[in-house]
Amino acid sequence: MEQRSRPTLAKLAIMQTLAPDSAQLMSISDAQKALWVGLQNQMFIASGIFIGTGQRIEVPSLDWLDLVAVEGRGEVDEVRYGPLGGGYRDLRIPSGDLQLIWPPPKHGPSALPDLNPPDGDGYMPLYSAALWIATEAGTRKFDPADREAWRPAFDGLLAAIASERVRVTGLVDGVRELIPGHRFAGCEVDYPHSEPPDDLVFSDRMHLRSYPFVDEERWRKGFDDSPVSRRKAFVTQLMVEKGDVRERWPFSLRAEALSSGLPGRPVKSKHLIEDEFKRRAEGGCLAATLQGEAEALLEWLVATYPQHARPTVDTIRNNIRHAYRQLKSRT
Repeated sequence: MEQRSRPTLAKLAIMQTLAPDSAQLMSISDAQKALWVGLQNQMFIASGIFIGTGQRIEVPSLDWLDLVAVEGRGEVDEVRYGPLGGGYRDLRIPSGDLQLIWPPPKHGPSALPDLNPPDGDGYMPLYSAALWIATEAGTRKFDPADREAWRPAFDGLLAAIASERVRVTGLVDGVRELIPGHRFAGCEVDYPHSEPPDDLVFSDRMHLRSYPFVDEERWRKGFDDSPVSRRKAFVTQLMVEKGDVRERWPFSLRAEALSSGLPGRPVKSKHLIEDEFKRRAEGGCLAATLQGEAEALLEWLVATYPQHARPTVDTIRNNIRHAYRQLKSRT
């Protein structure tokens, strides 16, 4: 029953050489470089016991330009100003700050999880609503890692949230609250089954980080939907109101039973077009003319939701005319 030796950076590097892990996303050397960059740029602050005084203090960010890792006495990691210079031991970094920059990987299932339909009253995880929309109630299949397959669903859902047509709640300091929808206007997305690009991870911009909803236990452990930046998790465990989702994306309802506001067309197409129009307006992407905008919206609907009933260009133009002119008068 010999006690294992303590892990150190040197031992990790040796173990990687002797027994490489095919599932490892980054080498130990690259991971250390990334950690140093984060510390130099104040993405998180480390504390350590200063060897000269024996007191625990915060390590200044600029010092990481000169500090190097060495293995000190007793098999512990130290950082020093050169191999023989002064420095720090017993380094500590807040785990929450690290997880904002390097969250748990999204090694999701090779197939999409089971649907969690918006049945009954109450709220559902935001991911489950996006899955309902993206798969059109389970009738559409796609590669879970395909970001472009998720994009229309998240764009439509976030546009509806931003316009207060879909209510959203989240945990703020451990208390569930209604979240103002305007916070999600123009929000970028870290999609649920793929790793985010570096420019999003290291950005100060708030973006939505979404994990696949597999079960409630995993969801409550942080594999949830949350608006984050590299410095802060603003809200956790986002949930949307089932009735709002069901009303806007009633895939299981018979189209002829719906009253649309678009002559002869299901209400779901009208709502999708309204949400896309709002998203384009917030992003500054409106066409130069009303006719051009109506044509662009119809082209988007056909490309994104080919199975949906579609209005004519004239119907779209008439429905957006007033809002389009108001928006254009402000520019």
